Amino acid sequence: MDESAPPDDGELEFSLEDHRQYEILRTAIEDALKHVLVTIIMLSLASGLFVIGAQFALEGGVLLWIGLAIVLVACFIGAMALDVLPV
Repeated sequence: MDESAPPDDGELEFSLEDHRQYEILRTAIEDALKHVLVTIIMLSLASGLFVIGAQFALEGGVLLWIGLAIVLVACFIGAMALDVLPV
């Protein structure tokens, strides 16, 4: 065994470039997961609002307009969740 070599303590050594690539990849994965989670939450909210708005609209009268407004908001939220509209 070469005595000039440092002792092996079982740790791997990474260069600064390796660490930078790891951080970029980790950040990209975190951002993608956050985006998926927000999309799921927004679509759930939009579908719930759509059902509530449709129930209001089916009642007729003044509730028709309230229901249609709720459905419109639900469609807008759904479009934002799917990146159809700029946020």
